[in-house]
Amino acid sequence: MTVEEMKAAASEQIDKRGEELVGLVKEILHNPESGFREFETSKRVQKQMDQFNIPYEAPIALTGIKGMVKGGSPGPTIALFGELDGGIIPSHLHANPQTGAAHGCGHNAQIGMALGATIGLRDSGVLDLLSGNVAPCILPAEELIEVEHRLGLKEQGKIEFFSGKQEFIRLGALDDVDMVVMAHVRGSAEGSFLIGGSTNCHVAKYVEFFGRQAHAAGNPHEGINALSAASVAQHAMHALRETFEDGKTMRVHWVLTRAGDELNAIPAQVNMEVRVRANVPELVAELDNKVNRCLRAGALAVGGQVRIRTVPGYLPMINNPDLQELFRSNAARFEDPSSMVIYPPDYVRGGSEDLGDVSYIKPCIHPYTAGAVGWNHSDNYDIVDYDKAVVRMAKIFSMTIIDLLSDNAAGAKRVMSSYTPKMSKEQYLAFQRARAMDGFFDYAAEK
Repeated sequence: MTVEEMKAAASEQIDKRGEELVGLVKEILHNPESGFREFETSKRVQKQMDQFNIPYEAPIALTGIKGMVKGGSPGPTIALFGELDGGIIPSHLHANPQTGAAHGCGHNAQIGMALGATIGLRDSGVLDLLSGNVAPCILPAEELIEVEHRLGLKEQGKIEFFSGKQEFIRLGALDDVDMVVMAHVRGSAEGSFLIGGSTNCHVAKYVEFFGRQAHAAGNPHEGINALSAASVAQHAMHALRETFEDGKTMRVHWVLTRAGDELNAIPAQVNMEVRVRANVPELVAELDNKVNRCLRAGALAVGGQVRIRTVPGYLPMINNPDLQELFRSNAARFEDPSSMVIYPPDYVRGGSEDLGDVSYIKPCIHPYTAGAVGWNHSDNYDIVDYDKAVVRMAKIFSMTIIDLLSDNAAGAKRVMSSYTPKMSKEQYLAFQRARAMDGFFDYAAEK
């Protein structure tokens, strides 16, 4: 077969499986689970991979799955990533009424993309003509949320890092992977495809303010109000915002996960999750130090205590230019190139993505496709065009893999020869471990 014939054959197989792929994606939509809790979702994906006869290893990092299908001759391994988890959006149309979990970012569609591209290549016989392997990896916990729960998992020795891709790196599940492709379905997208650019770097924080309980009306003077400590800290963090330098996409945001136990009692404990973001790791570290001062100031102001735990977050996304161009050329088979938005490498989105961590070690791409309405992570996000969100993306990824692994994997070899990792795996793990912090600050004795 020629390359064009291979692409047509893979696409035909994907079309044949289209209804089945979309059915899986919709089933996951209606049964959402948040990160490192995706046990039922993982079982359902494994069942589908059994039906597709895709060999896999599971569980990895509690719920993750790594498939592998081999080409006709040895060569590089290209991973197709999908994500298992939803966020916590209780007001979402498809939210779990008990947990509030919902797929408000389209991770369910990624699973269809990854499996669809895999079976398109294999069932068409195209994979037998390629030099290399395809690894559909379905990973847990892209959303770095529910930090308290993940701290508990860490204390139990079940995880070290708080995202699925970080754990896949640590556990060696990506050691035999040479490059990675994946995508998100963008709500309210300004183009048919959004290609290139980068994402924010960040750290996450779990903060516990401690005071002293007393009757809120009978003897409030005997209490130390942990909620007031948190309030002072929040105002201080808000005051930082006027110092944020333009063009650095600096962000600090937080939620209270515990704010007191009853109205008649001075709150003795208040818990908070905080996210600190910026475009580069060095600026995140600088901003994080300022946030720590704000948190300590809250406890100092009321004479309380605060425990601050900082969790290694994500690194900026580096979209490999060679992979990006292959994706763009194949996407142009489906949409006018003028409808695509191509971002320069220094364009940074405010959000973050743990594929950034992988991109420091291996060549990766992370485009966005249209197919949804509403804003990601909001209750109005909804995939409305499953052909664009799942079937078409599976075809584009299969075509991109054909470009990489045909002709004795000449395309993949070009990508690998021109790629210089920013870190080795060992350097990455050391860097992330150095970002972790656990500090306890006691101001209760100060008068």
